[in-house]
Amino acid sequence: MKGKAKFSGFLTYIVLAGTIAIAGCAVNKGTINSHNEPSYQQGSILSLAVPRIRNARLAPSESQKIGRTVNQAIMQKNPNVMLVSANKFSNILNEKGLVDDYADFIEDYITSGIANQNFLKALADEGIDAILMSELSNAYQQDGAYAINKAQTRITIHATIIDTRTNDVVWTASADGIRGSATTVSEAPPLVEAIDLAVRKIMGALPTL
Repeated sequence: MKGKAKFSGFLTYIVLAGTIAIAGCAVNKGTINSHNEPSYQQGSILSLAVPRIRNARLAPSESQKIGRTVNQAIMQKNPNVMLVSANKFSNILNEKGLVDDYADFIEDYITSGIANQNFLKALADEGIDAILMSELSNAYQQDGAYAINKAQTRITIHATIIDTRTNDVVWTASADGIRGSATTVSEAPPLVEAIDLAVRKIMGALPTL
């Protein structure tokens, strides 16, 4: 009987050890770094364009979810600022033949840090005082490996607000979104979950315009 009791206890230990190896707490992290331009005078921006996040591979429903989070945060923090939504912004680009100009503007700004004044003036002429640009980078997804590592999805989002009339950078922020699984037998969490974490961090640091 003693031998059987010891063996039963050993099996219990093995089961518990295996459970601990594959289970645990899910990881949800969002870090943020932001900078406000000291010389900016609050109240000078009355309209803000908010294009979709660049490089974010999202389904239409996911994109709408993120868009709602962004729009609601902006309106809550800046109720007097007229919001030019991503859809309306796209319509303006199409109507004014600025689609290619916008693509070039984004590419040039990312590579050189210099904003194209002609494109910004075109936006200003449409009554857009500022634009909130955002880009996803450093996307990483890893499925869990049994008893080795948990699944994880990690991304970084950079955001910048530029005044279209002065070409000045009003505010910048970058945030990491890290979503991890609770076990080592899970697939990598959906990209949208990590994006949502980072977006909420960025919106929490949004200044009063």
